[in-house]
Amino acid sequence: MAGFLYRFSIVGILLGVPIAGVVPAQEARPSEEVSTSPCRRVVVLGASVSAGFGTSLEADGTLRLADVLDRMIAVRHERVRDESTSLFSVSPRFIGAAQVRHARRHRPSMVIAVDYLFWYAYGRKCGGEQARLRGIERGLRNLDRFRCPVVVSRLPDMSDAVDLGPRSVPRSGTLERINDRIQEWSEARPDVVLVPLDSYVADLRAGRAVTAGASTWSSTAELLQRDRLHVTVQGLAVLGAIVLDNIAEQRPDVVYEDLRLEPREIAVEIRGRSQPSRQRRGLFGRRRH
Repeated sequence: MAGFLYRFSIVGILLGVPIAGVVPAQEARPSEEVSTSPCRRVVVLGASVSAGFGTSLEADGTLRLADVLDRMIAVRHERVRDESTSLFSVSPRFIGAAQVRHARRHRPSMVIAVDYLFWYAYGRKCGGEQARLRGIERGLRNLDRFRCPVVVSRLPDMSDAVDLGPRSVPRSGTLERINDRIQEWSEARPDVVLVPLDSYVADLRAGRAVTAGASTWSSTAELLQRDRLHVTVQGLAVLGAIVLDNIAEQRPDVVYEDLRLEPREIAVEIRGRSQPSRQRRGLFGRRRH
């Protein structure tokens, strides 16, 4: 099955064919009265966390980070567009470039790429630790193509994830160098918002309280699935609140009054509510009827 998906993924990207989770089959909301906020036309890039991998086990259909952000952005905005895919790890080089290429066509006012860089560093790499460092540079070059605010994160230590073997995880020294590079890249670009996701994850694992919007958490128990890599529906809502909280904290043109940072309430709302425009797609992104 993995080989089948890989062949179709690469062929689809090279031929410009829409791939499920790469090109969204959705229409924007009417924009006659859309605000001038950076949140007015958001596009989500990224991998399986943003794509809501596994959330269908506890909800009526797959729920994605874009669905959460749509509800948390209270200012008038176009529907949040979703380019994320659970296939990202199959070929970060090609899929990552394709996501950026397709996202730019939408002329986003802001790009949320909170887990976009993850598989450039994680996964088995030919070339060892140096390949991980080169991968991060490739991902950052892709994000440099945007001329709008971009949200990225420092990479958390996910070495205890069930399905990540030792050869798929960067060494601690490599991960530190990667995060230093992401930090340096972000600080050199005023339009980049950096989310310290590594600190949030480390604090939660140590039992230290983390505030996400209107809620406080001190454990990953409700937030991570059994594989200890992907988030639950509640974890997805917390991630959305953390992302938007950091945006409002770092950007003066985004105010808290324009956001609804209530992850507990949002999680309750989206459970049991399918998202047909984002999830009901065949392998190549076409809706099933």
